[in-house]
Amino acid sequence: MADLGTLGGLTSGATGVNDQGVVVGASLVSCPTCTPKQTPSHAFRFQSGQLTDLGTLGGKSSAAKAINNNGWIVGWAHTTGNASHAALWKPGSAAQDLGTMGGPTSIAWGTNKKNQIVGQERCAESREVPRVPLAERRLYRSGSAAGRRLERQRRRSMTAA
Repeated sequence: MADLGTLGGLTSGATGVNDQGVVVGASLVSCPTCTPKQTPSHAFRFQSGQLTDLGTLGGKSSAAKAINNNGWIVGWAHTTGNASHAALWKPGSAAQDLGTMGGPTSIAWGTNKKNQIVGQERCAESREVPRVPLAERRLYRSGSAAGRRLERQRRRSMTAA
């Protein structure tokens, strides 16, 4: 176990690691005027002993959930309008908003070596949608033709392994 440090706040937590040992997660940031419940968190990458703040989509908080071996990091971030959207951080780039399928919020949970992203959103009717592939910056409902095709591909790759 290693101490990753923080981004100035009291705590941090790791949520993903790739084969190169790059760790991602979220850390509270310094906010002297915030109460503990108001303190924002920021996504981070820990690589070669250095903790890097990945920022947000213009809002207050973010969190990284997973990283693949290509260095793609996924999670969520607040937008300037304070909505939580699935986010992608590519090496050397700022956060990219992956959007939603019409609902108010989304989150990206994981990414594979083909840079396919899986996530979840809350529908406008406030019901949860199961984790579904987010492919090529498009969100697919699990019942859609594209979602069924990607699910078949995923199953084939799992049985071939």
